[in-house]
Amino acid sequence: MLIPYRQEGDYQIPDFKMEELEGEDLTIYGLMRMDFLKTYHTPLYIAKLLTGEIYKECLEFQKQAEERDERITKSFMEREGVNEALKAEDQMEWVKRMTSIRARVMEIMLSEMVFVL
Repeated sequence: MLIPYRQEGDYQIPDFKMEELEGEDLTIYGLMRMDFLKTYHTPLYIAKLLTGEIYKECLEFQKQAEERDERITKSFMEREGVNEALKAEDQMEWVKRMTSIRARVMEIMLSEMVFVL
């Protein structure tokens, strides 16, 4: 890969321009994935950053993670009987159960998707 440079006084500075991307923003899973790569796999992160692939890869990862999160959440809700009837009958119980489900789903997502290379 040839890197373009620009002259700044006596120095040559790499002339990188970030690609203008329109559309979706990164949410929790995409941002966590980017942070994981940046912190624990710095050379890979830098390579993807320089080639402009990091945002697209994290966005794709985010979509997959959100789909999986939704499937796991629904399966837990069905198995534990957390539904609209419970919500109408006892809102505090519904909130308690949903908070528990969301915490377990987040643990699964972190261990099986976000923190895996």
